[in-house]
Amino acid sequence: MKSRLWLLLAPLAALGCQTANGPTFQEGTARSSFEGSWSTVNNQRPAPQKDLEVVTLDTAFSAGAFVTPEIEAGLRVGFFDQDADTARLRAWDAALYGRYYLQSHGTLRPWGEGRLGYSGGRSQGVSDRTIFWGVGAGLTQFLTESTALELSLAYEARTFDFGGGDTDVSSTALSLAYAVFW
Repeated sequence: MKSRLWLLLAPLAALGCQTANGPTFQEGTARSSFEGSWSTVNNQRPAPQKDLEVVTLDTAFSAGAFVTPEIEAGLRVGFFDQDADTARLRAWDAALYGRYYLQSHGTLRPWGEGRLGYSGGRSQGVSDRTIFWGVGAGLTQFLTESTALELSLAYEARTFDFGGGDTDVSSTALSLAYAVFW
């Protein structure tokens, strides 16, 4: 439990270390980020298999551009590797995302995000691909004029069929990202 508490408190401490106003968002401003996340995945599997709740670490890279001072659109690619009892799941995804910032200037900028993507996974020698969706909310804290830390909470829904019926691999993730704006 202590390690989970540190995982939750570390991003908050980092957000308070250094701040800057950051750029005023405008059409054409670009953003790229590298993200790591800790997620709880609820694998709901067909009977007679038992459901599993698994904690996993994910990584992702995203790049986007602002189409208005409040709206960013872009592409996000990710990978996760998950061990659950005797089953192991490796998955990748690519998603289009849209992000709405509640303000286009300032040090701390809240936002909401939606994703729609394509995912591939492999478990116990069986592969499958699926379309998935996700929603999330977060905060961008600028460290300098062009760099920021982003803290977010997101939900993604996806279902794979690994030969024994559908396996729901939906997840709720707490993410920390390092972003560069230019």
